[in-house]
Amino acid sequence: MFKYCYLALAVVALLVCWYYNILFMMTGHGLIDFIAAPVASPATQSLAFDLLIATIAGSIWMVVEGKRVGMKHAWIYIVVSFVVAFGFAFPLFLFHRECAMTKTSTPL
Repeated sequence: MFKYCYLALAVVALLVCWYYNILFMMTGHGLIDFIAAPVASPATQSLAFDLLIATIAGSIWMVVEGKRVGMKHAWIYIVVSFVVAFGFAFPLFLFHRECAMTKTSTPL
């Protein structure tokens, strides 16, 4: 049951991302600094745009796939992507998708 790998990745992403978010805020930086940080250098701009494009593509897929497999409220994962982290929301969506697919699948 590899769906638990998705759940484990979601938990790790939540812990790691928020550890560094909190660390950033504890160093005296605020939300404006957090938003401005990705444009500090070409390398961070590349990473920020890569993540933004992946988040947009993933968000579209999560809504379409959520409807296809009968998941209600798939849009919540998009909100979670921007409020918490895409690295948390996407594996969490994949975990719930596997759960939904297991409920609707019939054994051979």
